[in-house]
Amino acid sequence: MKGITQDFVWGVLVSLLVASVAIILFKFSNFENIVYNLILILMATNLVTTSYYILYTSKMRLKPDEKLKESELRLKAIKSSIKEAEKAYYNRKISESTYKKIIESFQQEEIMLKSQINVLK
Repeated sequence: MKGITQDFVWGVLVSLLVASVAIILFKFSNFENIVYNLILILMATNLVTTSYYILYTSKMRLKPDEKLKESELRLKAIKSSIKEAEKAYYNRKISESTYKKIIESFQQEEIMLKSQINVLK
């Protein structure tokens, strides 16, 4: 499921913070006003990004049948990725240690997806 990550939210917060600090520094020269306005802007930025994140993630929640379809698609993608990794290994494009790491990670994800599919069915 694609959604907003925590890094994205922090990126929005930091960019808004930097822009607001720059505006405040250019607009006001009194130190007290800068501090009060900075606190106000931080609170407003936090409120806006938090409410946006909550609204966005509530729209992105999948229904059980949609989760099942997505899990089955991911499982097919993993199986095709395993085949591609095998081809690359047999054509000597990747080393044996790299191949083993790739296959191990794919197999772990495949097991997790199969158990998730069994729970959803």
